[in-house]
Amino acid sequence: TARSIRYLLCFPLWPDEGFLAANFICARFDGLLGPLAYHQVAPLFFLWTEAAAVKLLGFNEYALRVFPFLCGIGAVFLFVRVAEIFGGLPALLAVALFAVSYYPIRHAVEIKPYSVDLAVSLLLTLGAVAWLRNPEKTAPLWALVVFAPIAVGLSFPAAFTGGGIVVALLPAAWGRLRSRIAWCCLPLTLIAGFLVVYAVSTGPQLERESW
Repeated sequence: TARSIRYLLCFPLWPDEGFLAANFICARFDGLLGPLAYHQVAPLFFLWTEAAAVKLLGFNEYALRVFPFLCGIGAVFLFVRVAEIFGGLPALLAVALFAVSYYPIRHAVEIKPYSVDLAVSLLLTLGAVAWLRNPEKTAPLWALVVFAPIAVGLSFPAAFTGGGIVVALLPAAWGRLRSRIAWCCLPLTLIAGFLVVYAVSTGPQLERESW
C-alpha cells in the first residue's frame, strides 16, 4: 500500500532521476549501449526496459517509474518467500520490518535501478534457498544458471550476490553429480553475462566517467 500510494502521488523528479530520465527522451535501444548523458551509469537491461516503457506509455513520471515500482512490489513477495526459512515470529518480524522500511519504499518509485537491484538479489537468493531446502531437485539450480546472465544485465550488485551464492552452494552441491554439473555451469553463465554486459555497456559508461 505504501509503495502504491507513493507511486500514485507522482512526486517531482529529484535531480539524479531527472539526469537519468533525460536519456530516454529520444532514446533508441542501440543508443543506450554507449555512455549516458549527465554522468549517469545504469545496467543495460534496466535502460532498455525503461526505454520500452517510455515508447509504450509515453514520456511521463508514471511510465518512467512503472518498472522500478513493479520490482518494488515484487520484492515484498520475494522477501516473504525468503523469510519463510526462519518460520514463525522471526519471519513475521522480518517481513513487517521490510514492508515499512523507508528506503525500499522510496526507491520503489524512483527512476533508478535500486528497487531492481533488490528484487534481482532476492530472486537469486530465493533460487538458492529453494534448492537447499530440496537438494534432490536440481531445477532451482538450473533456473539460477539461466537467470544469472539476465541478473547481471539488470543489476550491477547481482554480480556480488551471484558470486556469494556460488560460494555458499559449493559444499552442498559437490556431493551429488547432477548438482555438481549445475553448480559448475552457474559461475560460467554469471561471468559470461557480466563480461558481455561490461563490454557493450558498462565499460563504455565507466570510460566516460574516468575523468
